[in-house]
Amino acid sequence: MNKTIFTDYYAFLGISQNASTEEIHKAYKGKMKLYHPDMQVGKSEEEQKMAQKNCQITQEAYDTLSNENKKMTK
Repeated sequence: MNKTIFTDYYAFLGISQNASTEEIHKAYKGKMKLYHPDMQVGKSEEEQKMAQKNCQITQEAYDTLSNENKKMTK
């Protein structure tokens, strides 16, 4: 899987930089519901590709922000 260059995960998830673990998880779940491939049925190929990219960024954001060691390096 290719890593993205997107670094402002807080902005992408729509949370503040002092968000709690619960807030991070809630934002992650909301974005995944929006962008998950299962939710893209019937959409154009372009919309599906954009959703796939956003799903990837959502996962990277969650993986980074939910890990204290990774969060400190961002």
